[in-house]
Amino acid sequence: MGRKEKITRISERFLNWLTNFKVKVEDSGTGFRAIKKDLALKLYLKGKCICGKFALEAYFYGAKITEVPITINSINKKRGIAWHHFLQLFYVLKWIIK
Repeated sequence: MGRKEKITRISERFLNWLTNFKVKVEDSGTGFRAIKKDLALKLYLKGKCICGKFALEAYFYGAKITEVPITINSINKKRGIAWHHFLQLFYVLKWIIK
């Protein structure tokens, strides 16, 4: 389900597309998460953002991924490329092939 608004950054859409090769999620970058403490202690979460990596790493450790629809407020400003997503790509690829 994920958020109702379209993912605006092309870099986020690409990371989400890659993530979906292993874990089916609508929006891997939305920051709302609920996890058990024992799983949280296992997660390494290296990188500048959670795009893709959070869902992939949690899935690797056996987490059940469930999405709950949310609504976000739109911000009317131009959103450029988030260059840290280029580095995030390598973290995502690592967890896809793991």
